[in-house]
Amino acid sequence: MVDTVNYRVRRGDNLQNIVQSAGFPRRDWRRIYDAPYNRSFRRRRPDPDHIEPGDIFVLPRYNQKDIAQIVKQIETVKSRVSRITRGITETERAINNMESTMARRQEVSNEHIRELRQRVDHLESLVMEATDACEDEWSCMGGGLAAQSMIDEQRGLERQIRGMERQRDYAVDKATRDLRGVRQSLQRLRRAQANANAELQRLHGTHRRAMRSPY
Repeated sequence: MVDTVNYRVRRGDNLQNIVQSAGFPRRDWRRIYDAPYNRSFRRRRPDPDHIEPGDIFVLPRYNQKDIAQIVKQIETVKSRVSRITRGITETERAINNMESTMARRQEVSNEHIRELRQRVDHLESLVMEATDACEDEWSCMGGGLAAQSMIDEQRGLERQIRGMERQRDYAVDKATRDLRGVRQSLQRLRRAQANANAELQRLHGTHRRAMRSPY
């Protein structure tokens, strides 16, 4: 079925001018007049040279200029879909890279912290051994000095561990926020892709209707 629009005849109109003003070749007025959708008009005006103001003449909705414009719109939307699709692919790749990088950095930090904790535990064992080895005043004095040195080192390592944990937690928190932002961008891109595909489908439907024989 051909999409049509109604035209109300005005004073001074003739079918040639009406058809031409609608964007169709002037010579095609007869084909439009004889088309099935103008059956009622023909019954009312069997002589196409005698039409009256107020008559309803039916015209095809789309002319060649309209069809060309629809094709142009289709190409524009196709290009937009292509750009959005590339953006989605790049964003998904960025998310994967961010997740991998975050996991690797967190594992490296945790491994370093575990190593430092092992050193702390080892120093604690050495302190206990130095304390247990105290047998006389001189050995206790020497053991005490060694123990104090190791305790100082142990405290320094614990401060270093706390600093590394803060840095790790800050980095994880920042990476998580960044990742959330990129995921939100991906959601927006997917919505834009769905909208563009819907628009493209609508335009293809319009193009199919417009390409039907208008006469």
